[in-house]
Amino acid sequence: MRSVEKRREKARVVVALLLALCLASMFKALCLDTADLRRSTYYVVKRVIVAHINGVITSATVNYIEQVTSHMKPGDVLVLVLDTPGGSLEAALEISRILENLNKPVIAFVYPKGSYAWSAGTLILIASHIAAMAPGTVIGSCQPVVINVITGSVSPVNESKIVNAVIGYFTEAAKLTGKNETFVRLCVLKNLNVGPELALRYHIINVVASSISELIKKINGTRDPVLNVTLLVEPKVPIVDIRPGLLYQVRQYLSNPVTLQAIFFIGLLILLVSGLTAATPLAIAGLALMLAALTLTLLPLNTAGVIMLVIGIALILGDLFSHFSSHGSMFAAGSILTAFGILLSMPEMKPPEMLIRTCGSVLTALGYSALVAAIVLSTVTVLLIYRTYRRRPYSETLLSMEGKRGVAVEDMEAGKTGYVKIGGEYWRAVALENIKRGDEVVVVGMHEGVLQVRKASSGG
Repeated sequence: MRSVEKRREKARVVVALLLALCLASMFKALCLDTADLRRSTYYVVKRVIVAHINGVITSATVNYIEQVTSHMKPGDVLVLVLDTPGGSLEAALEISRILENLNKPVIAFVYPKGSYAWSAGTLILIASHIAAMAPGTVIGSCQPVVINVITGSVSPVNESKIVNAVIGYFTEAAKLTGKNETFVRLCVLKNLNVGPELALRYHIINVVASSISELIKKINGTRDPVLNVTLLVEPKVPIVDIRPGLLYQVRQYLSNPVTLQAIFFIGLLILLVSGLTAATPLAIAGLALMLAALTLTLLPLNTAGVIMLVIGIALILGDLFSHFSSHGSMFAAGSILTAFGILLSMPEMKPPEMLIRTCGSVLTALGYSALVAAIVLSTVTVLLIYRTYRRRPYSETLLSMEGKRGVAVEDMEAGKTGYVKIGGEYWRAVALENIKRGDEVVVVGMHEGVLQVRKASSGG
């Protein structure tokens, strides 16, 4: 009897030990699952990166956003400050795609007070993970429009194919980011505009804040619907403000439809003037500017920059080899196109750290150097033309030109009129014999302000 009881006692002890081991294993697994769950549902914000979209949204804006987002680290949050009238639909779609696929939280913030994010700016705000507005700001008016670069006219797009495509894309973006889908439809179809209070009430935005620091405090505990995480902001989190540099600004201006329209019409005006004055080199300069405007409209900025660089160098060399027969017009146009071509074709700098400092930046130094060089070359050319224009009447009336030597700047047949360069000045001259461009000539007389020249070798 006693042996049976001992066996039962041992069995109870074994069962108790096994039960304790099972409970311990279950508790450990539960703790691990809870820790993994916490790690997967919370995003600890260690640094805030602030980028700015100001002015018209262009392909240059896309390059800027790509550069900023490509250097973000784990724990970073992107705050995209919007103050824009809108811009290119293609650029807005590309930026929206970048933001939706970014594995870091993105907060679009219409800021400061009095700012607006219309059209493409509103669409970017809809595609951002979290949206915020400052008091006194406005969003809306998303109907696509077409801008004619040649005439500058603006016409709304009413084709159902395009409108429905825009509505469909950004409705899905609103669904992904948890925003009001009805607003997207009314914004595109009816150009609806709302302020921060209505936007917050109808779940178009998530936060209303008066400053970036207040925004950072308010997003603490906010859930990112795209990444499915809750943001936890560390105390005294650093804020890194990344503003666009000189290269971005140049690219933005050169991709602006208004700028392209101005360049095109300047080239057209030069072309018309060259037609009235029968100046072929001036016509080449006008055509080059028109071609540059069309190139910037149809091609990516980097490709357009390479083409402008080639055109600019060709104009400069053409004017040099023709002994400035265009009176510096080709040289000036070529200098400007070369400078802008260098800026547009220059690759983006990608430093190992996110901090892109404008002071001391090699990119900024190169950009300013290119612009200064273009300005200096153009100014010198204009001054030389002006000095020549001012001095020619005095030279023609007061100086004796007989015996002066110079160079022919174009081919002249015997008895025909052309131009020669004497003492750094251009003179109209009648050839007494056949003269080739580049031949040395000597003046043998003057009649009614027109020189009479022959080859220096035959003139003695």
